[in-house]
Amino acid sequence: MSLKLADEIFAALLLLVGIVVIVMSWNYGLMHEGTPGTGFFPFFAGLVIAGGSAVTLARSLVGRVPLDGRIGRSEVVINAGLVAAFIVFLLAAPWLGFTPAAVPMTFAVGWVSRDQHGRAFLAKLALTAVLVVAGCHIVFGTLLGAPLPAGVFGF
Repeated sequence: MSLKLADEIFAALLLLVGIVVIVMSWNYGLMHEGTPGTGFFPFFAGLVIAGGSAVTLARSLVGRVPLDGRIGRSEVVINAGLVAAFIVFLLAAPWLGFTPAAVPMTFAVGWVSRDQHGRAFLAKLALTAVLVVAGCHIVFGTLLGAPLPAGVFGF
């Protein structure tokens, strides 16, 4: 697949994702009793995603960004692995809970993104996955009070 075609397909898909995020966040409500509502931050994230994707798609279609070359098999495998890790996380989080599902997903993202996997790297990656997810749980779940999925383990 050519880089230009891949760029256009990805930009179009992200444009659709941005539009879906905008619509869904609008339905959640932007404001609630004078404070930002559930959809406030996702709405603006959707605007950024949709806007950036629309600009990228337009620039590619009119030829403003000269892309040539091809995407190799290893890049396709890496990206498929990343997508698979996120899909497994999304399916597992409601049942397992945020933290137990996010640690292996974070580990998988780091593992797929790297071509060499020595023992020291794997140990650092495992520690990083646990610490990053624990930090996110503390910041978002505890300090900010964001509702994180609590699964069968209670967290």
